[in-house]
Amino acid sequence: MALAWAHPAGRIPLGAITVLDGDPGLGKSLLALDLAARVTTGREMPDTTPGVDGGVVLLSAEDDLAATVRPRLETAWADLDRVEMMRGVTLYDTTAGATQHQEVLLPRDIRVIERLIWQVRARLVVIDPLMAYLDMKVNSWRDQDVRSALAPLAALAERTGAAILILRHLNKATGTSALYRGGGSIGIVAAARSGLLVAKAPDNPEHERVLAALKSNLGPPLPSLRYRITESVVREGIPMVEWLGECTLTAEQAVAAAQAAPEDAQPSKLEETVDWLHAALVDGPRPGKELERAAHAAGISDATLRRGREQLGVRITRRGYGAEMRAWWSLEEEVRASDTMRAESGDASSPVVFNSTSPVHHEIMSGTDTDEHD
Repeated sequence: MALAWAHPAGRIPLGAITVLDGDPGLGKSLLALDLAARVTTGREMPDTTPGVDGGVVLLSAEDDLAATVRPRLETAWADLDRVEMMRGVTLYDTTAGATQHQEVLLPRDIRVIERLIWQVRARLVVIDPLMAYLDMKVNSWRDQDVRSALAPLAALAERTGAAILILRHLNKATGTSALYRGGGSIGIVAAARSGLLVAKAPDNPEHERVLAALKSNLGPPLPSLRYRITESVVREGIPMVEWLGECTLTAEQAVAAAQAAPEDAQPSKLEETVDWLHAALVDGPRPGKELERAAHAAGISDATLRRGREQLGVRITRRGYGAEMRAWWSLEEEVRASDTMRAESGDASSPVVFNSTSPVHHEIMSGTDTDEHD
């Protein structure tokens, strides 16, 4: 049985991993939320075939819960009582005897995700995007690393019967098969039973998109579907997916058309965050908490902010003592001067290291957004 489009060779099979690839700005996340909303109410799928009824577990690293995810689910008529947003896990510092919330990591937190699946009776788990949740010790371009990291995820899908949908951005390669365009190792799509791709419709690239099959281990691939992103008629400024029916375009044709016009690609959330951080820090160091609050106001999630910080090479230094100690963020050129000043003043500190098991920290989507940040 398939989650989306009840068919033995469905696009998103239950009990298995499905990979959804595509460039930023084409509505992958919005499409996933549209499907999630349908699952929570048992509504028919985009091609009018019967859907499935159940809960949904969401891991969304690039979109803010209150400002983006919840309004989009509401616009798609989701039953928010059946949606769990996994915000992180609670780690225990054995040295300090205190707990702290940390981000979800794969494969470390598979058991935590499993508890949520059983708790909400989830039929769909969305991981958006996969790279934001892979443990940094996993080399996403190394086949062996990827297969080892995703094997527990595939086993989780099989144990629970839930469909696990993982999202990826496309890489910058050109002239290659559509199957090789997803970010990271080919081992990622190899671990999936189904692979999907979103791309611009070549005959109407400004307004229409295509969802096409990349691979299907369960039978012949189903036809591609067209869709477009429109503004909600009941909630101004909130986008929604409008499905337009089947088409004959294949994934290979869609990728070939996109490669012919690479200048149309939109920056990813991560790229936008890197630019935002650079502009915020170009004039010198700033308090970390101040930047976190500003990032939240700009709709940047914690995970995307962390990834942007790492990509930009932001350094974190500690200033002050005891209760007055604060973390300051700076660019590399600023850090060198700061390190010299700290060495001369004798002000030094080291980061806190946490070790422990991983109890779940999550939120019910119908509740108030209570993301914990000091």
